[in-house]
Amino acid sequence: MYYNLNHYHVIITIIIYYLVLTNSTTLNTLNSNEKQSRRGQFNSELCNNFTLNTLSHSLNITLLHYSDIYQYIPNISILIIAHNENAIILENTLKSILINTSLLLLNKKVIEIILVDDFSNPPIEDHIKTFNKIIRIIRNQKRLGLIKSRMNGARNATGEILVFLDAHVETLNHWLEPLIIQLISLRKNHRKKQQLNLQKQQNQEITTSSSSDDPRHFIVTPIILSTSDRLDYDNIEDNLYLGGFSWNLTFRWHHISEGVTPLSIEPSKTTDPYHLLYPRKTPALAGGLFAVWKDDFFHYGGYDEEMSIWGGENIELSLRTWLCHGQIEIIPCSRVGHMFRAKHPYTFPMGKEFTILRNHKRTVLVWFKHDTNLTLARQYLGYFYTKSPMSKIIPAGDLKLRKSISNSLNCHTFTWYLENIYPLLKQEAANIKINEDIHYITAFDIQ
Repeated sequence: MYYNLNHYHVIITIIIYYLVLTNSTTLNTLNSNEKQSRRGQFNSELCNNFTLNTLSHSLNITLLHYSDIYQYIPNISILIIAHNENAIILENTLKSILINTSLLLLNKKVIEIILVDDFSNPPIEDHIKTFNKIIRIIRNQKRLGLIKSRMNGARNATGEILVFLDAHVETLNHWLEPLIIQLISLRKNHRKKQQLNLQKQQNQEITTSSSSDDPRHFIVTPIILSTSDRLDYDNIEDNLYLGGFSWNLTFRWHHISEGVTPLSIEPSKTTDPYHLLYPRKTPALAGGLFAVWKDDFFHYGGYDEEMSIWGGENIELSLRTWLCHGQIEIIPCSRVGHMFRAKHPYTFPMGKEFTILRNHKRTVLVWFKHDTNLTLARQYLGYFYTKSPMSKIIPAGDLKLRKSISNSLNCHTFTWYLENIYPLLKQEAANIKINEDIHYITAFDIQ
């Protein structure tokens, strides 16, 4: 279900927002229900204070050099996955999207909001009836977990661009424009390069391989702020972090001042007063907040649907994007507040540790490889097993399909990633003593 971003819709949205805020019966019922206040593992007081006013600060930074791209805005699908989500938090997520998105892209195109209910009990639509005519709800017939639910939502999306959000976020004003604009710009520039290279090839000026390292597909992500922080645009440099991970595949942040990767060093822009606003290439995604062209998302493998529930899918997607001729950027002008939970509100049928370690192992057995040097491949896997010893005894499942993606797309080796994208990880390996013989890493694992 799409809604047109026009003046009429703005009026309707304001009316809906007013009705939601003034629906005291619904909110009071939720607040008085102790079980509901604990639902989603959020502090109930924090839930009640999590209002749209938290992110009322307007974007006071000019979007640079993008006016020409507004001539073409594609259809956009915003995808949210929820399983037993706190109703108040989910309502505020939807409110912030409607209020902070409907005035962007005015009179340009349409936006579709899809909420995938991952078999919540009771169904999510029972708690958000105010939004039922505005958003499209897809209910799984059984619990699938975040990873498979995202793929379900993506397959059902009709937009050319997919924007993934968590169910417990609040968007800042003008959060969507920079993401969409940058995706359009990157694809436009890529196609220009393709045409230029084709002309040069026809004129025998270059060989086919000379442009093989140019990125072909793109993922962009906002700056993600904890809702315990000030969610505004003051001290923008304080929030410029790049995503990374350790050898056990645990995600971590690096401030750009750490110089953890050559991607963060852009000397040509350091004298530009606006250089802090430029997109920043990042070795890894933090998780569930990003935008991507739908055709690219599926062509380059989507998510690994043999992974279970949650955990490690962001690292797998990050590695695959960079290794298979893609690029990931953080867009400083786009900001989204995220509520980080002390623990997961949902269950892991096979156990949380088993599930996450299995997901991690699937990632490393596909992407920690080197096609010409088996010794290096064994070392990389050895570092992982040393830092994640329980992973050795956990079966990873069938990997043929995921390995075929690597082969069919002629992806780079993990050595290339360490040398060109994330050299800090390679430097840290020097301090890891593989604690036993790694003969158990078979040739099959690294092919």
